Amino acid sequence: MVYDSQGRCLYLNRTGQLLLGVQHMPQVPIEQVAQAYRIYRTGTGQLYPQAELPIVQALRGKAVYMDDLEIRRREMTMPLEVRATPINDASGNVVYAVQTFQNVITRKQAESALRQSEERIRRLAENVPGMIFRYVWRRDGSDAFTYVSPHCRDIFEIEPEQLMANTGAVWSMMMPEDAAMMQASAREAIEAMQPWSMTYRIYTPRGSSSGWRAMRLRRWRRMGRCTGTGSCWMTRSASRRRR
Repeated sequence: MVYDSQGRCLYLNRTGQLLLGVQHMPQVPIEQVAQAYRIYRTGTGQLYPQAELPIVQALRGKAVYMDDLEIRRREMTMPLEVRATPINDASGNVVYAVQTFQNVITRKQAESALRQSEERIRRLAENVPGMIFRYVWRRDGSDAFTYVSPHCRDIFEIEPEQLMANTGAVWSMMMPEDAAMMQASAREAIEAMQPWSMTYRIYTPRGSSSGWRAMRLRRWRRMGRCTGTGSCWMTRSASRRRR
C-alpha cells in the first residue's frame, strides 16, 4: 500500500484489497481510514486513533511496526501485523509512505493456545507434590534449567529463579561423591537419549530439608542440544539409587 505526502492512496495490491474488503483503489481520505475499514485497537471497542495509525506515523517521517490492530467485519475479526515506512526525497522531505500488512489470525490463535497450555501446566506443577523442571545439556558441557516449578522451594530451599540462573546452586548442595556419580550417569543417559533416575544426598542452605532426594529425567529431544523434562521429590531411603 502506497500513499503520497497528501495522504492519497496511490497503490493497493490484490492481497491488500482482500484484507480491506474492497474491489478497487480506495478513495477514502486518510482521516477516515480507521472508520471506513473498521480498524480497532486489539481487544477493545475503540477505533484505532487517527494519529497513531501506522501510515499516518510514516507520513510524519517515522518507521513503525505494530501488531495491536484488527479489522472487524460482521463475520470475523482479523488481527493485523503492520509495517509502515516513509520514503524521503533528496532534501529529507517525506514524499511517499509504504505500508505492508498481513492477517496474523493463525499465529494469534497458536499463541493463545500456547498460553492456555502453559497455564494448565502451571496449575498442574503447583499441585504436584514435587518439583517439575526442564533441563538442557549442551555439547560444550554447559547446562541449564529452563523451567523450574514453585515446589523448588520445598525441595531445595531456594527460589526457582535462582536455580534457573545457576545450576550449580543444586550441584553444590550434593554430597561430593553423589554429585560426581550423578553427573557421569546423567551424561551417559543423555548421550544414549535414555530415561534416567537417581537418588542422592543433599544439604540445603538452612538444613531443614537436608536428606535424600530422587530425580528423574525423561522425554529427551535433540536439537543441537539435549533437552529433557523431569521431576524431583523427597525420599526417605537410598534404595534403587541409579537406573
